[in-house]
Amino acid sequence: MKKTTKAQLKQKLATLGYTYLETTRSKSDIIFCKEQDNGLILSLAIEQSRLYTHTFTYSFYIAMSYTWALYVPGFLPSEVYQRMGNLWWKIETNEELETFFDAIQTAEKKFVAENRNLLSILQDSGKYKEYRTYLHVLYAILKAFREQALSNENLLESLEEITRKIVKEKKDIRNNKGGISLLSIDAYNCLHLSTEKNLKLIEDMADQK
Repeated sequence: MKKTTKAQLKQKLATLGYTYLETTRSKSDIIFCKEQDNGLILSLAIEQSRLYTHTFTYSFYIAMSYTWALYVPGFLPSEVYQRMGNLWWKIETNEELETFFDAIQTAEKKFVAENRNLLSILQDSGKYKEYRTYLHVLYAILKAFREQALSNENLLESLEEITRKIVKEKKDIRNNKGGISLLSIDAYNCLHLSTEKNLKLIEDMADQK
C-alpha cells in the first residue's frame, strides 16, 4: 500500500476509534485494533491482492487480546473471524479510498452486532480450554513484567525473555520461536494499548478453572 494511501486510511480509521498496530509479526502487516466497550479487542486487517496492484480486501477478528487470526486460527471458533469473501477494492484515488472506508464501516457494525455474545460462543467452543490456556500464559507474562518493574526501554526484548521462561516453566506448546514471538508481541500490545477493562478480562478468563 502506498505511504500516502496508508496515512489517509490511518486518519479515517482513527475517526472510528482504531489504532494502527506498529508492532506485529511481519512488517507487511496492516492491522488496526480498537477496544470494545466490554473490553474485547476488535482487529481489522487490510490484505493486499497478490494478483492485482493497489487492490485490497479486509478481515475482522475479535478476541481477548491482539493475536491475529491468520497466525492462530486453531483455538478460536470460526464466528469470531470474518474475511470479506471474494470482495476486493481498487484504491488509487480518494474516491476509491472513501468507498473502501465506507464498506469497512458498514461491515464492522454488522460483525460486532453478530458477536455481542462472544463469551458464550467461546465457552461453547470445543477449543475453549485451549484458548483459556493461551490466556493463562499471556496473563502470566503480563504479571511477571509488572512484578519485575521493568522499564519500557527495549520492552519487546524484555518480554521475549520473560516469555521464554514462562512457556518453559508451564510446558506450553508455544515454547518455540513462532510461539514466543506471538506471545511477546501480544503482551507488548496489551501493555501499550489495553485499558484496565481489557486486562481484567484477560485475568478473569485466565483464572477460570
